[in-house]
Parts: sequence; C-alpha cells; structure tokens
Amino acid sequence: ITAAQLRDMLGLADRMRIYDLFEALMAGKPADTLHLLAELHNAGADAGVIIEDLLDTTHAVTRAKIAPPKAAEGVRNDQTLARAASLAERLDMATLTRAWQMLLKGLSEVRMAPQPMAAAEMVLLRLLYAAPLPSPGDAVKKALEGGFVTSPSPAPAAGGGEGTMRMVQDG
Repeated sequence: ITAAQLRDMLGLADRMRIYDLFEALMAGKPADTLHLLAELHNAGADAGVIIEDLLDTTHAVTRAKIAPPKAAEGVRNDQTLARAASLAERLDMATLTRAWQMLLKGLSEVRMAPQPMAAAEMVLLRLLYAAPLPSPGDAVKKALEGGFVTSPSPAPAAGGGEGTMRMVQDG
C-alpha cells in the first residue's frame, strides 16, 4: 500500500497541495483556490479534512512567524517547514489570526452542511475576500489620517480575478 492509496482511502489531502491551496487563498486568487479545492476533493479528500488541514497550515505558518526556531516542533517534514517559513515572511499576524478564526468557524459549518463541499467553497471564498482587508485598527487609522474609505472591488468575472479591497480617496 502506498502513501497515496492510504491517503485516498482515509479521505486525507496531500500536505503540499494544502500548502498550494493556502498560498492561492492568501494571494487572493479565487479561480486557483476553487480549482485546487476541487482537485483535492476529486482526489478523495473530505471537505472537512481539507478545512482541518488548512487550520493546521495556518497554525504552522503562525508558529513560524512568532517563534522560528520552535516552528519545527510538530511540523511533519522539511518541505512543509520551508513552505511555512516562506509564508510567515509574507503574511502578517492580523491576516493569520483572521484566517484561523474564519477557518475554525467554517469547520463547524462544513460539518453541519447538507453539502459539505459547497460549504467548504463558501468558507474559502469568505476568507479569500477578507484576507487582504486591513485590520480594524489600520482602517480607522487610515480613515483618520487621510480621509480614506474602503470600497470593495467588483466581483471577479467567471474566469476568475483577484479578490481584493481597494482604498478610495474620499472627497
């Protein structure tokens, strides 16, 4: 029995593909995110397990951010440790903690949903569009300093697009 066969039988996801999904999610790439999610699901991964694995990834990246020497504790291999460290350099704590909260809340939604895969997609889409938002403190600071207000960008076209927020000068 190979690792891939065992993973398929248990409905688990390939760890490196989970990191690919997490990177697409944090980069604000909806088409890539949904494609990778579908790919994992079609390979036999359970929707709830995918969300759990994304929680594990968020935790690993957060540990790599706050305690790099201790980040190796609990990380499965050097490849995932390197990916976690790379992501930790690019992501701020506000984004990581927001991702953790949204995924944790989404896990219960996926477990209770009549269509777990559809629920997983919606969890990731919410996170995708929330990831680039400034923290509440940063948004207030920008508003007070420069009179900026946030205005959501249009929804991505069917072919995909970047899900981001843009700052618009008020007045």
